[in-house]
Amino acid sequence: MLGRKEVSSAPAGLALVKSVLTDRSKEAEFGYEQQVCLDYANRFCKLSQTHYDQLLDDLRQIEGLSLDCAIKIADILPAHKSSVQVILAKDKITLDDSQLLKILELVTQASKNRIEPIIASTSQTTSVSSKSKDSKEDKNDDSDLKDVKSTSD
Repeated sequence: MLGRKEVSSAPAGLALVKSVLTDRSKEAEFGYEQQVCLDYANRFCKLSQTHYDQLLDDLRQIEGLSLDCAIKIADILPAHKSSVQVILAKDKITLDDSQLLKILELVTQASKNRIEPIIASTSQTTSVSSKSKDSKEDKNDDSDLKDVKSTSD
């Protein structure tokens, strides 16, 4: 990044990160850190880009809610009033009950459009191989018990 000047800076939500990194993953220079970030976004991004943008626009209509907090709410999709209050507490934002209920209503509507996370296929093969390893260990444990019984007789 030497020699580059930062033109602007803005917070980015998981849906945007996921779409940008998915596009960039087709390039030859896709680094390890970018792949880890894409895996994270695939696993934890709960909404498609269009539904995410719609929720973010709706949240931005609530007076007193900052862009950072709106993005956090859209990323996490909290289900309870106390969870929303925890997100807002970091930025020392206090909203009245009607605004909190409006946030929960918007999140509930957006949650109906949830997408299933994309989990890498390597984790599935790992769980299968660990199950077969566990079954082999169980068999070995039984044979050890037989050896102990025969020596005690």
